[in-house]
Amino acid sequence: MENSDSTSGEITAAFVNVSDVFTQYSEIPSTGFNVLYKAQRYGKWFVLKGLKPEFRNSAVHLQLLTKEFELGIRMSHPNIVQFFSKETDPVVGECIVMEYVDGVTLTEFLHKTTALRYRHRKIALQLLQAMAYYHGLQIVHRDLKPDNILISRNGNNVKIIDFGLGDSDSSAILKQPAGSPKYMAPEQLKGDVKIDARADLYSYAQILKQLCIGVDTQWLALRRACGQEDRNKRPADGAAALAFRSRRRESNAVLCELFLLSFIVFSIVIAFKHVMPVEPTQGQMDNGKTVVMHDTLYVQDTTTVNVPGTVVHDTVVQYKKAELTAEMTAFLKRESEIYWGTFDKEYQKYETRIKRLLNGEAGDIQADKKMYDALLAVYSDMCAKSTPHFDKDVVPALKKKYPDAQYVDMYDITTAYHQVTNQMMPEISQRLTDIYLAMGKYDK
Repeated sequence: MENSDSTSGEITAAFVNVSDVFTQYSEIPSTGFNVLYKAQRYGKWFVLKGLKPEFRNSAVHLQLLTKEFELGIRMSHPNIVQFFSKETDPVVGECIVMEYVDGVTLTEFLHKTTALRYRHRKIALQLLQAMAYYHGLQIVHRDLKPDNILISRNGNNVKIIDFGLGDSDSSAILKQPAGSPKYMAPEQLKGDVKIDARADLYSYAQILKQLCIGVDTQWLALRRACGQEDRNKRPADGAAALAFRSRRRESNAVLCELFLLSFIVFSIVIAFKHVMPVEPTQGQMDNGKTVVMHDTLYVQDTTTVNVPGTVVHDTVVQYKKAELTAEMTAFLKRESEIYWGTFDKEYQKYETRIKRLLNGEAGDIQADKKMYDALLAVYSDMCAKSTPHFDKDVVPALKKKYPDAQYVDMYDITTAYHQVTNQMMPEISQRLTDIYLAMGKYDK
């Protein structure tokens, strides 16, 4: 057997020279009393958070730095910046050593990036999950705002930073009111109220307004719940807010199913009334007049109906029933396929772009978004017009082609038609879902 060379090539001297002390300092612009530096150690970038020279001998500000480290070192979550150690550095002085995140603040992200709805929802969800995590550790951020949220360039993931004004149940110092005016909960302006996780949820509601997550009812409901002026009306903490959102999702799913069921039932009722000739029955009014009755009893001039022994049956029971022939079933199937085939024609216009997208090839995200919105609009419009189409086009065509169709149970006719519809709608919905998910895998 021949020897194989598994080496990866030469390693330069510059690569080998990995220092165990911080080097290559570069200051990161910051406001307030903190100073931030990006520095390298062990061939890896870190952020050093210390105090500006004029605050380095201040006992209060040193306590704040220590308190932030004690809060941060307890946390380990993918959407919260990682704390590593607290050290005394020759350049920065006493400082916290933290994870370096290559990204931009949420403020910059929203101003400079044309972000899609799916990305906004991802940010909203990651923020909520991170809050649920640190609230579970009895930690409150107290200064949650877009400037304290980083969005990574690689993957557009959330990283919550700056727990400098944070607090916890175990802390006994520095409990004064704190926060940023635009995002502070009303109770944070009061000095005699203990601030808890609900203050973060109020700030979160203000951030949701900027995320522009559309008309998604679960997020709108959550934003309203978290943004209540009265904190007793907000969820208790991040975990409760997550549970609230989960319940809204389940509720939305049930409503969608009920809507679909109502849609089918409505189609049956309307189509039945359009097709089936109603054989009238007669009943005697108290005044001796005879009134024609269908499936309901009519009252004339507010006179009470008195029809002893008369039983009003469901019209389905009153008429002859016959099995749909194979020809009629095939006819209904063709009509449904023709109707939903309109979406296929629209879909084929973008076939090349869709194949590229589904293959994971990054393209023009704005063009892809317009394509997705166009297809979604066609699908939504077709769903809305499906019942009128069935009533105005399919049923009359069926009666014209098959005169005996009027004696067939309308339930059977509607069921045969919707069996095809109920197969095609999920297929179209899945295609749209695939496009939506594929767009989320790349960013331009």
